[in-house]
This record gives sequence, structure tokens and C-alpha cells, in this order.
Amino acid sequence: MSVHSFFRENSDNVSAWTIQNFLHCYPSDLPKYCSSLSKIKSYKDIAVSIRKYCIQQMEFLGSTEGQTHVRTLEAKNRTRINTKLIQENELDLSQRDTISQQDAQLAPGQKDIPIETEILIQDEAQGIRSSKRLRVTQSISEESDDNIEEDEDHDDSEFGLVRDVLEDNSDDDVNAFLYGSQENEASSSTSSSSPLLRPSILPEDQSTCGKSKYQGRKKRFESLDMSRFWKLRSGRTVEEILFNGSLKKNAPVSIRSCTVNFDCSVTKALFSNEEWHELEEHNDFTFPRLATTITDYIMALRSAMLAGRHVTTVPLPDQDQFSCELIMTTCMRWARMYAKSPTPFTSRDLSESFWARSSWPLLKELFDDVSEIIMIDGEKAGLESKIRRNKSRRTESDASTRRRIGRKLDLVARNYLRKEDWFIVQFMNEWNPKAPKFLVEANVHLFRELHNIMVHRLQQAKNDDFQTRARFFSIYAGDRGFRTLELRAAGSRTYVALCKIHKCYSLPPFYDNLSKQFQSLTHILQLRVIQLCYIHFTTQSLILTRLFFLAVGLCFRNDISLPAGLEKPIRTQ
Repeated sequence: MSVHSFFRENSDNVSAWTIQNFLHCYPSDLPKYCSSLSKIKSYKDIAVSIRKYCIQQMEFLGSTEGQTHVRTLEAKNRTRINTKLIQENELDLSQRDTISQQDAQLAPGQKDIPIETEILIQDEAQGIRSSKRLRVTQSISEESDDNIEEDEDHDDSEFGLVRDVLEDNSDDDVNAFLYGSQENEASSSTSSSSPLLRPSILPEDQSTCGKSKYQGRKKRFESLDMSRFWKLRSGRTVEEILFNGSLKKNAPVSIRSCTVNFDCSVTKALFSNEEWHELEEHNDFTFPRLATTITDYIMALRSAMLAGRHVTTVPLPDQDQFSCELIMTTCMRWARMYAKSPTPFTSRDLSESFWARSSWPLLKELFDDVSEIIMIDGEKAGLESKIRRNKSRRTESDASTRRRIGRKLDLVARNYLRKEDWFIVQFMNEWNPKAPKFLVEANVHLFRELHNIMVHRLQQAKNDDFQTRARFFSIYAGDRGFRTLELRAAGSRTYVALCKIHKCYSLPPFYDNLSKQFQSLTHILQLRVIQLCYIHFTTQSLILTRLFFLAVGLCFRNDISLPAGLEKPIRTQ
């Protein structure tokens, strides 16, 4: 039973808050609960029990007694786990000393220890452990140890919960119409984990970037942790190859940022054919399918527009209303423009702001349904460049030695409470992917801003699942067309980032059959689905997320039935 099938069949019984947490809080854990969801008899009681349990736990953790309890629980769990590891002879003497120091720091009576946002929960029966920083996480499941190990080895899709939406839809014509030639390539295996050799740095006399740049880049490269390097099967590391490539004159900014751009010929030339084929195994930038309610609405809207009817004659569905409203308002704008004779799409004498309002109006409202996120337009400076440029400057009221603002962008999706940027857009007057303005702003300015956003969001999250899966987007749009740039980390430990420039989408100058118009809309909505998952992950409390899934596991295992009667949903921000 798929997750979305469960929600569709029981939408009247399951609270909206429960659905929101399942869909947005921790998508990677959803497949583990599918088998248990199908066994529950009273969905409404379980939803109310989860909500009540989380409220009680949050009130308890807010008290002094609750904080002491959390410290005690963490200390006991760490001591028990480390003792078991030592008994199995998996830790040497130096590691045991490190463990003893960590246990001493986690003493329950120590007052200056902050409460970690992730509560460690250990399952006595399973004994799952992770070697990274000796942190252990819980997997609440009714399956055996063997089944859990098989699930960990299984390579799940990036968005399995969204992938299941169209499993029951056999209409290939709809998929071809909306998604066009989007490819769905499978993800691949990881690279070798054998010991690394000392990297061979290009001598200074062979570099062409200048002496000062060579010394600065070499110093930064030598300060990196070699154990985190991404080793290829050939024996070389990706960081070493990209660093030597950055020592060449006029090296692309992506190479200098330790990023593999799969669409850059200069980057490809740095690797051998076998090495590039190995990197191509990680070239997985697929997009999830949209919900059937959205695709059905799109097809109904297309039929109405081709028949000459107004877009408001097609009723909005009860589910996914905001996404459908974005589609409706955008199509209303397009219909008015196509009704003019000649259409403005044939003109080349209109302004940037006009095209931002008329061609892609949904970009300014893409995340209006998300709390704390607002789309800021009008040449707003990015926050991340300011942080990067001033991170080593003193905070006294002396003269600023570095520029305090980042590069100004046309559209920024910003969390105005947490001061975080997530998504950026740059507009141009005339769509020309070969123009110097496009090449400089898209490949240099937008890349730098997006790379800064990615680095800061990954550093703030401090979550392996988020660092491995999170994807970040920027759009460069001009009159009738746009192109998407995507960045994501190659892994939770490596320094390498992966870059993909998606294909161009452009509005035809005439009405045509509306296929290209709705394909461009579909692409932007797919981008929205991906971005929402990670925005919700970081804006919601990690303590609440852990408690929520702990409550789910307790209800599944022990059949807990707490008093009902709570009508107001719990606040997640």
C-alpha cells in the first residue's frame, strides 16, 4: 500500500497536521512505515493520539525536569552503546579515550551542556549503529534485522512519496504531454573506500593562474581533510583533479568551487573516459511526478482554453489548491497576451519587469503558501555573499573593510525570520542563451550565489540525510524562456558538489496546442515540490519531528490509545 494511496483513501479520518508531517518532515522515513500503516484499524484515534503525545512531550521538554531527563537519556544511551562496541573489539585504545571524554562531557549534572535537537533513541532488539561521530539513530519498524539491512542497502529514489502518485495512472499521453523528454535515470553506487594516496599537486611553474592565486588555492587545498576526499576507481580523487584544474588560467568558477558540472566541456576534459563514466553514474537529477489532481486539472484547463472558454470555468480541485491556483492565474495572464494582435511574444522591445509579470508570474508567488518564506523582488541583495565576505571581519563599529551586501538579484525566496535564502531568480530583457550577459550572469553570478546558499544551508542543517539529498535551484529567465540551474552535494562527507543545467523552456509566440506552455509550468511545479521538502525540514523543529515519529512507532507497537478531543492542531513552527 503506497503512502499516497493511504492518504487518498483515508483523507477524512487522518488530520491535516499528520499528513503534513508525513509529507514534509522526514520523507526518507516514509517507506519504513508503509507496512504498519495498512494494519491500523482506527486512523482517527491514532492521529489524535500522536498529536496529544507530541504536545505532552513538548511541554515536558520545556521544563527543567525534562531537560535533565534528556541529558540523562543521552548519557545512558551513549555509555551503553560504546560499551557494546568496545566489547566487540571494534574500537582501538585511542578511540576508547575519545569515548571516555565524550561520556564525561555528557554527564547529567553538567549545567552548560545545550540540549541537542536530535534525541537519540536506541532499539534494544535491533542494535543499529553508525560509526560517524559515534552517533546512533533509531529506526522504528516491526521487521527483523535482516530486512532492515536489506532496506539500508536498497537505493531508494529521491522522492519515493511523490513517485508513487502516478503509479496507478496508465495514461502515457498525459506523461508525454506534461513532462516531454525528461529522463528518469537510476541512481548509482558509491565510489571506492580504499586508502587514499597523497594527492599530486600541480607544480607552480606549470600553473597559469598567477603566483598569488596559486599560493592561496594551494594553502586552502592542503587544509582539507583527505579522509573525506571522493576517490575514483582509477585511484585519483575528484578534489585533486578539480584543484589542479583550478590552477589553469580562466578556469570556470564551478571548477574553482570544487563542483562537477556535467554540462561543462572544460570539466569533462579534466577526467579520463573511465573516470567520467564513473561520475556520470551520479548524474541523477530527475524530477518527481506531480499529483494526479494537478495533472487532471492541467488537462481540463488545456481543453477549456483550446475550446475558447475562460480558465475560471474549470473548477479548482479540493486538494492541491494552491498549485492549481498558480496554474490558473498564469494561464489567465497568457490568455490575455495571446489574445492581442500581434502578441507581445513577438516583440523584442519590452522591459525585464514586464516579462517577469507576464511570462512567468507564478515565480513571484511560488512559495506564498509556506510560513516564513516570502518571494522578494526588485533587485534584492542575497544574504549569503554578505556572510561569506564578512565572516572574518570584526564586529566593532569600525569602518567596514569588505562589502556588506551580496550581488543584487531580481527575485529571492527568503525566510524573513531565520534570515535564510533558498531560491533565486534572475531576469533578462531578451532571451538569448548565447549572449555574453546570459553566460556571465548564469554561469558566474547565479552559480556563486546558489553555491553560497547551498553551503550555508548544509552547514546549518547538520543532518546526514539532508546533506545527501538536499537540492537547490536558481532560474535565469528572459522574455519567453527560462533555464534552471541545480546544485546538490555529492555526499554528506565529500567536499564535491554536483551541478546540472536543465534544458531550456520557452513559450511559443502563438497559441499552438499549449504543450510547451504546460511543460514549462510542470517543470516549475516539480521544482517547487522538491524545494518544499527541504524548506519544511529545516523550518520545523527537529525535536518535534523525532517525537512525532517516536509517537507513531509507539502507537504501532504498543497500541497506545490516549484521550481524544483535541480540535486545534499543534503548531509546528
